[in-house]
Amino acid sequence: MWDNATAQKLFEGRKATWWMVGILLYGFVLGTFTIPPLPNGMLVGWFWNPHIAYADDTEGIYHNKLFTAHNIFIGFGLPLLYAVFYLLMGSKMNMIGSATDGGTNQRQRAAERRKSKANVFTQVMLIGVLHMFCTLLYVYMQYFPVPIWVVMSASYAWIASQGFIPVIYITLNKYIRRSIKQFLIDPTLGQINSMGIYTTQVSSMSNFEGGRTAQMMP
Repeated sequence: MWDNATAQKLFEGRKATWWMVGILLYGFVLGTFTIPPLPNGMLVGWFWNPHIAYADDTEGIYHNKLFTAHNIFIGFGLPLLYAVFYLLMGSKMNMIGSATDGGTNQRQRAAERRKSKANVFTQVMLIGVLHMFCTLLYVYMQYFPVPIWVVMSASYAWIASQGFIPVIYITLNKYIRRSIKQFLIDPTLGQINSMGIYTTQVSSMSNFEGGRTAQMMP
């Protein structure tokens, strides 16, 4: 969205596959070779210290510094990426609008752009707040004593960050809603479109072959 040349340098060809392989390796190393969080039934949460309810880890035996850095990076990095995406998208929309606006539809198009930008901003803000609240709160409660309601809030925030994002998209993104409605109301719509494309291609090929046959005949 920012620069096509940079995007091609980073993701063209098999480079996107190597990016995914690197992410999988990072997750494998983080989850396999570091101290994992364990469920604690007394505090109803996940903690690195398995004895946190009755013994403090004063020597830092169970501290996971890599996981802490990961959560802090996710907590601040994802909202920052969403904010950059929103700014770039808004800039592109303004450029397209200034190039296409004109005549009697100018005000209507400007209102539609403002509404679209407001919807995207709401999506970005909600998703960013969910990720930031969940990740940073989980890091904080690993090192400092917190009441049980804070632990429960972190657990519910984690659940919301995993499962509530599709709800945000469906609620605020009209294009996703439209696609879901088309899929649920008329599942054969995609098949009809595919058959139409296929029929057109077959007709074109038949005409082409017929033309070649006519040229070859004396």
